[in-house]
Amino acid sequence: MMEGDVCPGEVKISRNWGSMADWRHEIRLTGRKSVHGSTMERAQLSLGPNLEAIWGMSGKDFRRSSSLDSPIHPCATIRNTPKPTSVQSVAMFSDTPALSAPDPAVGQETYANSRRDMVMTEEMKRVHQYYSPNDLYNQIISGLEELGKDLSNVTLDDLQPVDEFHIRGDTATKELIELSGFTPDMHVLDVGCGIGGSTRRLSHETGCRVTGVDLSDEYIDVAHRLTRLLGMNEWVRFHAASALELPFEDDCFDGVWSLQMNMNVNDKLAWLKETFRVLKSGGRAVLYEVCGHKNSPPHYPVPWAQDGSMSFLVPPDTFHDVITAAGFYVIVWNDKTDLAQKAFAQVTEPAGPPELPALGVYMLVGEDIKTKAFNLRRNLEEERVNLIETLLGKPGP
Repeated sequence: MMEGDVCPGEVKISRNWGSMADWRHEIRLTGRKSVHGSTMERAQLSLGPNLEAIWGMSGKDFRRSSSLDSPIHPCATIRNTPKPTSVQSVAMFSDTPALSAPDPAVGQETYANSRRDMVMTEEMKRVHQYYSPNDLYNQIISGLEELGKDLSNVTLDDLQPVDEFHIRGDTATKELIELSGFTPDMHVLDVGCGIGGSTRRLSHETGCRVTGVDLSDEYIDVAHRLTRLLGMNEWVRFHAASALELPFEDDCFDGVWSLQMNMNVNDKLAWLKETFRVLKSGGRAVLYEVCGHKNSPPHYPVPWAQDGSMSFLVPPDTFHDVITAAGFYVIVWNDKTDLAQKAFAQVTEPAGPPELPALGVYMLVGEDIKTKAFNLRRNLEEERVNLIETLLGKPGP
């Protein structure tokens, strides 16, 4: 519990925090700004007759911002509400499920309504259904146990067979992290995070905070629970949301990270405009995407689609044009198709019932994964798809 009295332009707070003694902190709030914080908790404090401040914070970040001239978080929400001049109410949330745990980049009202009010098109419904396996978390836990893993000491590498669901897995993730240039002081958005494998690895390798979003409620639930299992929930959080309608304020994130999700997005311009909107001026975005190629259509099923009704591939030149139409400029553009071909070169056409490992991406998209992998090999070799890695920039002020 926190208590305080409101003075013009500042709030005084007294509270106990873990092993810390009772301490006081003064916070100045002006315009649409608030104290820089992490995703762990939310405080709501009335600042006067018509103002209420909402921001996210953790004990560590709050203590780091202990001076009156501390960093100002640009994504907090200050809203007009009829409140008395003293601190009326405080709501604190810590280590709660993803749909209850606020993020500092999410305004309270927007956050509460973002998933509930989202209208899904028929295309989105098909995608959502495809990426909604039943009882996924328990399947993963059972797989870890079958492999003899100690659940009290699970590592990123233990989960890699199932949670790095993109071509070349964690090898590609590490290359993309190096390309990104993301640093510990950044807050990065992962669009299309799946169950959070590359999200967690990005945070682990760089020290940055990462917020992941995905259309699949099941994936987000599993992402959150695996992150807790790894003890990373202070730095990595997740929300179920559409990439076409991100529940964040403008200019909130220092970087954007999106690995192989464009294939399921028909309106690519809308997706990239939303990504552009939430990225700060001067920020960078890393995309790692499967595109169309010289020949079409692809052979189905593939890892991202059971059939053509949920796969929307465009050639690399078209994808490049959509990226620039959204406002980005291209810093790096690499064709990684040759490496994808090498990664799938030994995949053979399956015969008979599949022999599946204790842990694998089949848990995410079905037991026909070997057929999907074989078709991806064919598509790569027959120039029906290719693989693009790109680093984008948002122009500065």
